[in-house]
Amino acid sequence: MPRRTRILLVYNRDYGPGGDGPALGEEARAGVLKTAQAAEKAASKLKDVDLRVEGVEDPASLVTLLDRDGPFDIAINLCESLRGDPRYEIPVVVLFESRGIDYTGNPPLALRQCLDKGKARQTLADAGVPTPVGAYITTRAELAALPDLPLPAIVKPGRQDGSIGIESASVVRTRTALEQRVRYVLKELGPAVVEAFIDGREFNVSILGDLEPRCLPIAEIDFSGMPADVPNIVSYKAKWDTSTKEYKGTVPVFDTTNEALARRLRKAALGAFRALSLRDYARIDLRVDAEGRPFVVDVNPNCDLAPDAGFPRAAAKDGLEYEALIQTLIGFALDRRARRPVSGPRSAGSGGKSGPKATPPDSNGPSSQTGPSNKRRGRGSETRPS
Repeated sequence: MPRRTRILLVYNRDYGPGGDGPALGEEARAGVLKTAQAAEKAASKLKDVDLRVEGVEDPASLVTLLDRDGPFDIAINLCESLRGDPRYEIPVVVLFESRGIDYTGNPPLALRQCLDKGKARQTLADAGVPTPVGAYITTRAELAALPDLPLPAIVKPGRQDGSIGIESASVVRTRTALEQRVRYVLKELGPAVVEAFIDGREFNVSILGDLEPRCLPIAEIDFSGMPADVPNIVSYKAKWDTSTKEYKGTVPVFDTTNEALARRLRKAALGAFRALSLRDYARIDLRVDAEGRPFVVDVNPNCDLAPDAGFPRAAAKDGLEYEALIQTLIGFALDRRARRPVSGPRSAGSGGKSGPKATPPDSNGPSSQTGPSNKRRGRGSETRPS
């Protein structure tokens, strides 16, 4: 009898009372539990699967888990941070690769580049992907030497995610305000990104796929309900605090009717996806200026997979409901495992060339490379979880 496919669903448990993470970003980290529960329900519908679900707090607890309960064939990786620090999402996938475990989502290099927004900006520029003019600042000396940039500008933390550190004061209209905000970010949050503020429309382009990535339906942020005294950005409050005017004034909608603009958005988003060596799933956030030119303002690998988040909403708009979406991502990891040469690193006990395969209910094979909707052609960095 064929061996059942062993799948580990792992998520970060660095939130709530007793957690190691700081209060800042608590809402973002706590949301992963809801995502893990929904993903578990979807993955449990697969046939011939032995599914293990675990939350981990730090790299050592993941090592203990893998040593104690392995080997696993693949992992559903929902770790967005460890110890309250988003940089620890990188050791998670390094550990998987060192154990020969294929996994959903993006590899170490892609995560590292996207977390360091300075490197990401340079990589995108080298690839010809349009980004706002700006600079990456790590010290006060660099701030003092910063040449004049177009104003208004936006100041963002260079090594945070989940819109941590993004608020109304992030949009600055004078050199004095710019310097004050950069000094605040350097002191409280680390390096800062300063960019020309594209005072126009904002879009989220979700991309799904491994060998053949494709854009899902485009979401636009509707700022029509935003108070006049608040800049049109999706700040931390807009992303996480449902009681605020910022949250209520930033509504993702799927009604982009200008096909010429949609083509430009998809081209820029796919350019960013490929330039940063992303795979499986990501959300690209873009703003469009008065001349209709799109600029990539943030790239979100392993974006939020909560059922009500932007990426699953875009997938559902394309006809891929949540259960099928999660199973499609699992299929990508299984397909990578099957493509490995026999001599390549494997998880212990994986057997023959392709190893065991999980089978969706009422199906004759594993999840396809591009999912059920492969025959058919949000909120973001300054936006709500997606």
